[in-house]
Amino acid sequence: MPDEGARLPSSLLYLVISWKLGIGNWGFAEGRLRSSNARDMKYDLLAAAARFHGHLGPWLVLGLKAGAYARKKLAASPFELRARVFCPAGTPYTCFVDGVQFSSGCTMGKGNISHHRAAGCRVEFTRRDKPGRVRLALRPEIWTELHSRPSRGMAGAARLGREFAGRRLAELFIQ
Repeated sequence: MPDEGARLPSSLLYLVISWKLGIGNWGFAEGRLRSSNARDMKYDLLAAAARFHGHLGPWLVLGLKAGAYARKKLAASPFELRARVFCPAGTPYTCFVDGVQFSSGCTMGKGNISHHRAAGCRVEFTRRDKPGRVRLALRPEIWTELHSRPSRGMAGAARLGREFAGRRLAELFIQ
């Protein structure tokens, strides 16, 4: 039994989920997804996102990079941020939406993410309470590369996802 002076964190459930998924200390640095502590390096963002999504692939990674960049650039919590994702309806394109959800914290449950059918792949982030906007559009050459390099099953998709995770944001998106 805790003593009367001890207080539990206001969102114990969020802390438990963050710890289990290993997402607590992730951010965007030098164009790549990075962790601020060794524990998260062991259970890295890609593995946590793959558990959330069901598998690792390049479209998921693209969404992860976009969401993490927007959170840092706009200095926003998941409750302040809004995401509008534009891409074709259906897989593999909607895997991008899961990546955005996982790294930005914008979720269907909170109602601060929306998907709009479109050609190509792009996302727009805004803050609810302050001006500012981040727009990222997948580079046409990346779109072409993804369609010309078949991933050959889940192992191939994971390999391609890890490759894309190592690329700089500017190589993947137009801002």
